[in-house]
Amino acid sequence: MEFLLVIFDDSREVRVGDVPQGKTNIVLELEAGVHRVALGPPNDFSPLEQKVRLANTAPMDPCRVVSSESFQRLLRSLRGEPRMGKGIGGNRENCS
Repeated sequence: MEFLLVIFDDSREVRVGDVPQGKTNIVLELEAGVHRVALGPPNDFSPLEQKVRLANTAPMDPCRVVSSESFQRLLRSLRGEPRMGKGIGGNRENCS
C-alpha cells in the first residue's frame, strides 16, 4: 500500500479516479501506481485534477500534493495584493 496527503486550505473531498477516497489534510491509503487526484466541489481552483505516481511512501512519509494557494497567499500578502483563486497543482514531495 502507498500513502497520499492532499494539503488544501479548506476541508474538501479527495477523489482518486473519480471515486471519493477521503478528505484533504488526512493521509489516505491507496494502491501503488499512477492516479488522477481531484478535489470535490466547489470547483473554485485550478487545475481541476493532477496525476501522481505513488511509490515508496509510508504513513509518516506520504506523497504530498500541496495546495499552491497557501504559498501564493503569503506572497500576495507580502506584496499587498488581493487574494486569488485556489489550486492543487503545487509542490509534490516523496512521489516517485
